[in-house]
Amino acid sequence: MQTRQIGLAVALVGLVIGVVTAVQQFLPVVAHRNAVPLGALAMGMGVVSFLLSPVVVFLTGYWAGGRADIAAEYKSFAALFGLVGGVAALVGFVPAAIAIVPAGEFELRLVGSGLYNVIVRGVDFAITGLAGGAVAHLRGT
Repeated sequence: MQTRQIGLAVALVGLVIGVVTAVQQFLPVVAHRNAVPLGALAMGMGVVSFLLSPVVVFLTGYWAGGRADIAAEYKSFAALFGLVGGVAALVGFVPAAIAIVPAGEFELRLVGSGLYNVIVRGVDFAITGLAGGAVAHLRGT
């Protein structure tokens, strides 16, 4: 398995998903700051979020599946996607959330939300990435 290349691709997708998740979570603040109608912004962010996960995560898994022996390495493949994707999502989420949340309003809920997102995104990356890799493996055999 080409761990470095796959890990880098997963990390990049995870960073973007982390930033998008922070924007979605604090959408009312973003909409108010930019004088954009909340409904239009929510719809746009929903589309972007769907395109990133599951679509881009699946496609990344499909691409990575051609660079790994999924039948022999499915556990490490899923773990790579889950751990790197989850941590990268946290690394994208926290700075974006800190930049969005008004100064003085930082709360412990932000930390809890970040940890929750790591777990959810990690599981999402592992399952969706492995599904993409498995499809690539089955198409290649």
